[in-house]
Amino acid sequence: MKKTSKNYLDIRVPKADAFTVKTNDDFINLHGIILAVAKRGTGKTVALTNILRMMKENDALDILIIISPTLHNNRQNFDGLEINDNLVFEPEVDTAEKIMNIIEDFGKAYDKYFKDLAVWKELQKELKSMKSVNDIDDELLMYFDNLEKPTYPYKKNNIVKKPTIGLLIDDAMGSKFFSPRSKFPNMCIRHRHLGKTIHGSLGCTILMAVQSYKSAQGGLPKLVRYQVTHMLLFKTQALDEKLEVQSEVGGNVTLDEFLDVYDSNPNTPRFLVYRLTQEAKPPINVSEEYERVFNTEKNNIR
Repeated sequence: MKKTSKNYLDIRVPKADAFTVKTNDDFINLHGIILAVAKRGTGKTVALTNILRMMKENDALDILIIISPTLHNNRQNFDGLEINDNLVFEPEVDTAEKIMNIIEDFGKAYDKYFKDLAVWKELQKELKSMKSVNDIDDELLMYFDNLEKPTYPYKKNNIVKKPTIGLLIDDAMGSKFFSPRSKFPNMCIRHRHLGKTIHGSLGCTILMAVQSYKSAQGGLPKLVRYQVTHMLLFKTQALDEKLEVQSEVGGNVTLDEFLDVYDSNPNTPRFLVYRLTQEAKPPINVSEEYERVFNTEKNNIR
């Protein structure tokens, strides 16, 4: 029998962090899936666009993709955020697939920059070698339209970086986007792995605003609900709505503990932030009136 190490039965946890986009200590690391649940007119879009603004200030939002049939009437909520109309989509059955392809294209563009840069450096080396132009490989000479050094639009401290992508989904409940034929659940499962590059995937943070956590028709699929990392649960007096959420995201928190945190403060915040991950950093604080946070791992309020 082969000799084994003393601790070979121990589970070895990878050193790599699931949240690869690092931010300031007072904000969450990304990528994640952030869900805002509330009835109409309660501030879901305002809350999520503020989180997008915070992402931008953390250098964690280079590309914003939007799925919304009502953006034309809500643009005032996007002050300070750059909207590319080519990246705004209606919530159709094939929209998720289109967006996954777009993110893959961003990954290919990132790789192409490094390939072009390597070819450009090789060409510069040849040109400086005092060789005759006739002795330089034709493919190398014809690779570029001009001899300018390749550029890339996304940088930090003047160093090229992988672009960080955010996807906002608003007013899409009941649409074909949530139909069984849509690839949205698959996109949620793969959101951290989209946009493969030579330096790891780009990934995508998904922010969703919905009016109901569950719905008989056109609601959030269970597979999607189970991918959520942070939930912004706005205040409601409907016990059945609270029970719906607690039954799926309560974790090791009992129903009584859940309701006690949710209902105990007479100075009710606009919403509570439920953190559903093992991330060690603090949850989101959107503003003073939004700062009450229920931590489902440690059963306490922060």
